[in-house]
Amino acid sequence: MENQPAHVRIPPHLAAVVVILAYVLFAWRPPDNPPPPDAREAVASSLAKGSGIAMVLPVRLPAGYNFGRDYQYSPAGPDDDSFDGDHDFGKTVEVVSRDVTFVPANGVQEHGGLPAVELCVEDAHAKQPQCPDPGTTGSIRCRHGQALLTFYVASRGHHDLSAWRTLELTTDLDKVTWLH
Repeated sequence: MENQPAHVRIPPHLAAVVVILAYVLFAWRPPDNPPPPDAREAVASSLAKGSGIAMVLPVRLPAGYNFGRDYQYSPAGPDDDSFDGDHDFGKTVEVVSRDVTFVPANGVQEHGGLPAVELCVEDAHAKQPQCPDPGTTGSIRCRHGQALLTFYVASRGHHDLSAWRTLELTTDLDKVTWLH
């Protein structure tokens, strides 16, 4: 009698567990290529986290800046703890102000370099202002429709913000040239 190879049978319940584990691991892995922070869809997703005041952005940025970072908002109510953008599903967060930071492409340098600039947007008729007082050094205040904008230096040192005074502004992300 010849030796014949034995057939190994995998129990059906063990096979099912292996298949389920493989599916779960594949489905839960992080995306390989998340959108970059200057992608139009990434910014739109970040800004869609609340209703209320719309974000106003420069159409073009001053020389030395490449895109905005760290989009934040302030909720309307004291009970709402969604400043970081996370909120209960099904609950619409009323936004009273929005912020974005612009960091120079070569980084912030104290002496003669470009500053980090914060842009705060709020309703021009807000009863309780959310943006910094324009009387602080290194700030510019202007209006865009019903929005009141405050550009201010968010890094050390005194810096000239004159390049930020004459920017074309928009709420339409399709017009923002520095988004891809």
